[in-house]
Amino acid sequence: MTYYNNGIETTITAAGGIVTTTTNGETITGAGPDNYNIIFAALAESLRLADAVNAEIETYRAALRDYMRETGTEVLTGSEHRATLKAITTARIDGAALKRELPEIAARYTKSTTAERFNFT
Repeated sequence: MTYYNNGIETTITAAGGIVTTTTNGETITGAGPDNYNIIFAALAESLRLADAVNAEIETYRAALRDYMRETGTEVLTGSEHRATLKAITTARIDGAALKRELPEIAARYTKSTTAERFNFT
């Protein structure tokens, strides 16, 4: 993806490579301090576009779901695509109740995992 901001061109590759060419022709490679604001701007613009597209997608899905519910249709087949709507029932363990009523068993079968969380605002 190539992003342009105030005459500065930034290319971000699918593999995460970042190359910025400034207005004076200088090339900056990588996500270092010289690129943070450029990358932030590109990310913010991409997120705005994604939000708009996701809202449009959800509008289409809601229209199809509503029609299928109103008509009692589980499978809707068009000329190129197909939509299905089915009720799915799942059974899950109530972890809060298990911890409250049998804390020693809950502790024995609880495992911890660690993950990274990236937030951008």
